[in-house]
Amino acid sequence: MVMLTLFRLACLRQLVALGLQVSVPSTEETTKSRKISVWIVSQMRSGSSTMLSMMSATQDENREGGEVFSLFEPCHIGDRYAPQLEKLMREEPAHCADLVEGVTKCNFNDIQKLAKWTSDKTSNDNKPYSKAVAKKMCSKASVVAVKTIEPFALVNATWVLEANPHLKIIELIRDPRGIFSSRQSAANTASMEKSCTLIKENMKAHHPRIKKVLFEQWVKSPKPISKSIYKFLGMHWGEKQDDWVKATFNADCSGNHTEGRHNDCHTDSKKVAKKWKQELGASTKAAFNKNEDCQAIAKNYHFLEYDEQDFESEDLMEALAED
Repeated sequence: MVMLTLFRLACLRQLVALGLQVSVPSTEETTKSRKISVWIVSQMRSGSSTMLSMMSATQDENREGGEVFSLFEPCHIGDRYAPQLEKLMREEPAHCADLVEGVTKCNFNDIQKLAKWTSDKTSNDNKPYSKAVAKKMCSKASVVAVKTIEPFALVNATWVLEANPHLKIIELIRDPRGIFSSRQSAANTASMEKSCTLIKENMKAHHPRIKKVLFEQWVKSPKPISKSIYKFLGMHWGEKQDDWVKATFNADCSGNHTEGRHNDCHTDSKKVAKKWKQELGASTKAAFNKNEDCQAIAKNYHFLEYDEQDFESEDLMEALAED
């Protein structure tokens, strides 16, 4: 009887040990789950492409990947997804968060096509999109950075922060008059007012892992604002990042670093923030001043104060960056 009992205990010990081996995640799984992840949420022509470049501190392209896996504008109208995700995205654009949750965990199972995969700002290894290539590029990175411009109410997507406890969101906000001025050939006053309404709706979105960044502050004092973003994300700021700032803001845009509306390099960054003053007509400015949503966000984000001030002081900009 004693021998039988000892035999049973020995078998049970082996089973318990095996169970512990199965239940404890591997080092590789633990490392993957701890990736720094950032979702840059913005509207068109608000500087989000430049911010995506800032994550890897690469001014030209991110194709080869490495420490940072960058994904340029998923949730695009030309994307194709598995049936369930396709259905969700059609019903509510905020389901972009479902895609982002998967991507930030290097899960591309529901993504069949990414319309912007070939962008220089996507870590694509110079290869066509496939789930295998995307997963490989993502898995070798320690930072996953995704930027989207499709408009939706951010307040309807904050659940993703609980689904991925390592994800943080940068909401990049630009004065709608600046957005409109940058898009005049493809926009109308109604689109500017819609931008106001969306920004006002997103004022309700608050979370310790959401950082709201004003485009106007960023371009006027890029280094303090950029450093505050890195600090928020828990990323190291060093010489490479300093060089990126010098090559991007108030920079020499000759040679490979050309200047333009769709390029990162700017010779006079502060000028970008207030170009709309000369480019917009009186009727467009009046429409902004009469619209209740536009006035609400102008008051909340101090757009009217920025109209009159340049905030030359770097100390002041550092204080604003912590707000």
